[in-house]
Amino acid sequence: MADQQLNAPSYARYVVRRSLSGVHKVTEFQHPGFTIIGDHLAQHRELSLTAIGLATYIQSLPEGAPVDIRTLAGKFPESRERVATALRELEAYGYIERVRERTDNGKLVTVTYSYNNPEATRARRAREAAARSPRRTTGDPTPEEPAPPRPTTAEATPDAMVEATPEPVPGPTPELAPEPVPAYEPTPGPAPRPAPEPVPGPVPAYEPTPGPVPEPVSEPVPAHEPAPVRRAEPAPVGHAETAPVRPADLDTAPVRTAHAAPAPRRVPSRPRPPLPRPRTSEHRQAAAALLAELRRADPRLLLSVRDVHRLAPAVAAWLERGADPDAVRHTLTTGLPAPLRHPAALLAHRLTALLPPRLPDAPAAPTTGHPHPFQTCDTCDRAFRAPTPGHCRDCRRQGATAEPVAA
Repeated sequence: MADQQLNAPSYARYVVRRSLSGVHKVTEFQHPGFTIIGDHLAQHRELSLTAIGLATYIQSLPEGAPVDIRTLAGKFPESRERVATALRELEAYGYIERVRERTDNGKLVTVTYSYNNPEATRARRAREAAARSPRRTTGDPTPEEPAPPRPTTAEATPDAMVEATPEPVPGPTPELAPEPVPAYEPTPGPAPRPAPEPVPGPVPAYEPTPGPVPEPVSEPVPAHEPAPVRRAEPAPVGHAETAPVRPADLDTAPVRTAHAAPAPRRVPSRPRPPLPRPRTSEHRQAAAALLAELRRADPRLLLSVRDVHRLAPAVAAWLERGADPDAVRHTLTTGLPAPLRHPAALLAHRLTALLPPRLPDAPAAPTTGHPHPFQTCDTCDRAFRAPTPGHCRDCRRQGATAEPVAA
């Protein structure tokens, strides 16, 4: 069973069942533009169709092409929300990576990295990191060999031995012999950590120069000052050039500092409100004439035929709402800025932002049908309108006031 059977069907035939209603491919040679897309992206089970299509489009673009949300939403019928959701899906599954980086002139820009095979890229980076690991560990302390502390200023520079307080040496000076690393720890103070078994042999990098023991400094050391340095510390500012630099410090330095500064939050731009539209086309001609005559009031308001046709419905909406043509002309030509660069855009903004409300409808007169016929008052022979004969309004009022007095 170890031999390959050439007449055996492939694995794909067992997974996908062929049928007459399925897809049938017609493949043609494409020259010169084509893009290779892996099945891991084209047949991804978790990504949406919008995200798969957007990843395919991004991989077909040349280097440096803009792929921000506004640009992508302008090229496709999907809205900005759907484009942003698709980009977040691709970023979650590793197909794109958006990083905020700072340019040479100090400007923050968003750099988008597109990966056609994230799994392969992740495996390659792991192999490269494993290959660099032996070089990084060169000179680093191992669990069996602790790192020796950095020499103090007096040990690094013999001329500066007078400036630093030397360690007290009880008795005669011992001969230089291979000592373990903890030999630099002073006697007083807390007990040091138990050091592992030292490696035999001298330490050439930190071996002091043989010679007479330096005399103590003339200035007395106060009793409250701590003992000399017992652990590795950075050298002072004045002797920074004498401190040794390990190669591991350079290898472990961060490569990318794009996230050092917080990325400013981008506020989405609001869409411009549409121009007002009239209900009828009654005032369209008068509105076009009003816009064409604006250059007489200010020569800077010289509009093209296209701008006049675009703004005429908005002016007609003003006239339809009962605005006087002189009031419309005064609103459009008063208080213009000194450097007027886009007169049509300014007029469109004013026609939209300063649109007056519609006038309320006038109350309709009450309809009572035919008026009442004329009647003659039985008391004063005065003519008045009433459905039936009787007294006029004044006689009825006098009679109403006189009857209670007579009673």
